[in-house]
Amino acid sequence: MRLLKVTVMGNKKTSDETIIAFAEVHKGDVITAEYIDRVRKRLINTKLFKKVEVLWEESSKPGWAYLYLNCKDRWSWFIAPMFMYQKGHWGGAVAYGEGNLLGLGKRIGVVARWLTDSQALAVGYQDPGMFGTHLVLKAGLGFERKLLKEYARILGPVMRQASPVRTIWSNQLFSSLGLGYKWLGRLQTGLEYRFGMVALYHPRCAGQRIDADEPNDRCAAPWDEFTGAYSSPIAFKQRDGTWKGSTYGGPKFWNWKRESILRFHVGYDATLDLFGVKQGWKVDARFDLSDRHLGSEFSYVRFQIYGYKAFRFFKAHVLEISGKHEESYGAPFHRENFMGGSSLPGFVYRQAVGDTNTAARLAYTVPLFHVWWLYFRQVVYYKFAWIFFRGGGKNRPSYTEHDGIRRYHLAFEPGPKDRASFLQSLGTGLRMYAKAVAMPLLGVDLAYGFEANAVRVLFYLGKNY
Repeated sequence: MRLLKVTVMGNKKTSDETIIAFAEVHKGDVITAEYIDRVRKRLINTKLFKKVEVLWEESSKPGWAYLYLNCKDRWSWFIAPMFMYQKGHWGGAVAYGEGNLLGLGKRIGVVARWLTDSQALAVGYQDPGMFGTHLVLKAGLGFERKLLKEYARILGPVMRQASPVRTIWSNQLFSSLGLGYKWLGRLQTGLEYRFGMVALYHPRCAGQRIDADEPNDRCAAPWDEFTGAYSSPIAFKQRDGTWKGSTYGGPKFWNWKRESILRFHVGYDATLDLFGVKQGWKVDARFDLSDRHLGSEFSYVRFQIYGYKAFRFFKAHVLEISGKHEESYGAPFHRENFMGGSSLPGFVYRQAVGDTNTAARLAYTVPLFHVWWLYFRQVVYYKFAWIFFRGGGKNRPSYTEHDGIRRYHLAFEPGPKDRASFLQSLGTGLRMYAKAVAMPLLGVDLAYGFEANAVRVLFYLGKNY
């Protein structure tokens, strides 16, 4: 049978043209069981509908058929409070989102966040099908203020205590504009330009009450091993040849450091998410370039490769396997790879940093019970991260220099062969989902960090950030 005509029904907000565009159906298509299943999955993956039915019937014209797309609109907008807790990193947020703007499938979101060590306000817009084509447009604008903490990675009491050795504040004004294209529905390529202003200021050593903008100032650290460490993790070369461990951080943001990033992205997504029950696989790769020719005062490159596979058993049991590898070259302190907190439960947020990181996750989720439209699931997971500095392994404070910027390293920062570069976490968690929402509404985790020899609790309401 070939497709003669498409009829859309059941929709109240989403336009017929938008549904047909997302379904990717055309007159003359060959209708098979596999075809019907693909169309249904495409519509489910838009996350615009709480119910999708794809039906067909023969027409009076021999060899041709009618196709019916029965799509019940999901509630498309929300105003949601969020909260999370983990050691040294807790607070809340309020978010507004519209996932079906004007019934055209466009998305817009606004979030205001306050945590003990960061505050942010951001707005984002996405058009997943510009002008009814496979072009994808993304744009964003926001501000973030964050306290960046640096921890010693020495096995034993130092890692268990997880007290920061140094801290520095960062302010970031950022904007982004990206254009992508979907090939064959699942393969997507994209190019994104990000421009922002960055300030790094008020560096301090542990227990130090005064600011230490001069990198020659040394820490009087609580551990003898770190006596003599530089007071700031980063320093900038001045016009007179001296070095300063901070930038201007006042309200005149035009005096902050310019940072521009050009991102290349390619990914293939064959996953299906039915309200937290996942199956399928995806791969993703991205490459970031920051250079003075792009209007930046920083010069570095970063890349990441990510893979994910989900197996579904017994309707709602899910086994997930994922992994990533990321490296940076010349990246400043605020752009270094990090693990800890939600990315590595059992360790505090940003407890491990490095210019090279290989991480993996194995998780198994089982359904527990449901009450009306609330579904409860249990997850058990194992995670590991091999994160280090390629030039690490020194038993004294040191620094590296790149294009007028110095990175002051602590003593005993692990290199690739050091035992402290390999971190492991074993945990379990409870997840609560709503039937029409793919993101968990509530999560509670209890995880053990092997190298920290510590049990950490992670709790979040809404998005885990």
